[in-house]
Amino acid sequence: MIEEGEECIKIASLTTSIAKSFDGLRLRTLEGFVLNELIADKTVSSDKLQQFQDLLKLQKK
Repeated sequence: MIEEGEECIKIASLTTSIAKSFDGLRLRTLEGFVLNELIADKTVSSDKLQQFQDLLKLQKK
């Protein structure tokens, strides 16, 4: 895009979109790891599980 002379705002918008996509992927990967590797074989209270889900919601904002 730079070599083609695109406007800076278009490039900034694209890089922001890419960064947000990677943030979402990072959070989903973390969520899957915690749920499948750390919690799966252990008894976790529903309160602790809810706290984890609330934390993920905060990170997604």
